[in-house]
Amino acid sequence: MCRASHEPGGLRRCSANARLRLTRVGETVESLERRRAELNEARWEQLRVTPFSYPDVGATAARVFPEGYRHIRGEMQVGSGRSCFLECAEKVMAWRMHRDAGLRFESSTPTAEPGSVALVGVGPIVGACRVVYVLDEPCRKGFAYGTLEGHPESGEEFFGVRLDSSGAVFVEVAGFSRPGRWWVKAGDPLASLVQRSITDRYLRAMLP
Repeated sequence: MCRASHEPGGLRRCSANARLRLTRVGETVESLERRRAELNEARWEQLRVTPFSYPDVGATAARVFPEGYRHIRGEMQVGSGRSCFLECAEKVMAWRMHRDAGLRFESSTPTAEPGSVALVGVGPIVGACRVVYVLDEPCRKGFAYGTLEGHPESGEEFFGVRLDSSGAVFVEVAGFSRPGRWWVKAGDPLASLVQRSITDRYLRAMLP
């Protein structure tokens, strides 16, 4: 342990044993951090190969969504001009729409790209999704992810930003889903309300 020195200046010195103990504690913390990182990466690797929980993968790219699902579409103007469009696109691709919506959120990559995995949760309920495609057009950018097996819901959702011919910039959320678990199906009307509320939170998260 450390003790006061009686030498001039009143410096404090630690005994060799204390220094050794501190070194071992530091090594233990580093070992735990490495182990945590390894476990986290193993989790992402598992989710990268987990099957999707619905058959219509990529269907949010179509103008008409498949039947048999709840459909949801929302958009909100957040500004105007190409600089605003590019700034919003960067935020969308960096998951800011999700992180700033106040949801529980983790992702396997800093930005959305094909194969990226995201964990999205409300309260104690968390579900895994994987990015299906990325849209990179001159006036429309974004990505879509789909639910993986074990997710409470089953479906796909697109998140993007659009620059229209008038110069107005809109953020967009569109998707289709249906209950993936029996308890979600039992509370489907409530689940629909929650989904609409979350969609609104996504859109408002992009307001300046």
